[in-house]
Amino acid sequence: MSKYNPDLWYAKREQAVHLRRQGYSYRQIALSLGASPAWVCKWIRRFEAEGWTGLQDRSRRPHHCPRRLPHDVRRAVVHARSQLEAAAARGQGLKFIGAPAIRTWLRKQGVRPLPSTRSIERILQKAGLTRPQRRRQEEKV
Repeated sequence: MSKYNPDLWYAKREQAVHLRRQGYSYRQIALSLGASPAWVCKWIRRFEAEGWTGLQDRSRRPHHCPRRLPHDVRRAVVHARSQLEAAAARGQGLKFIGAPAIRTWLRKQGVRPLPSTRSIERILQKAGLTRPQRRRQEEKV
């Protein structure tokens, strides 16, 4: 299977426009280019609406992520980690600063929606607040 070549596909789109201007039908153009009539129709419509720049590739990235945690919750996770680290350094409370401890702290603070432990780990990793786990050294007997 070959890699996607944007220049090749742009050339095919241009060719489709030229053939349509010469009077060929969508079906004829599709057969000559090895594409579907729907594909040809899409690019001809986009050309008519936007001109030659409309034939460029567009991003396929979603416009928004409906399940993404709100910014306030992500900030609260980072704040909770900071609070727990400070308490552990002072010798107060438990010495746990991981995702389950942060989730418990957030629950006590009434943060909603309450993120999962995996989400908390992702937030901390993105914020650069994690360290790789050290491997336990096996005891020599």
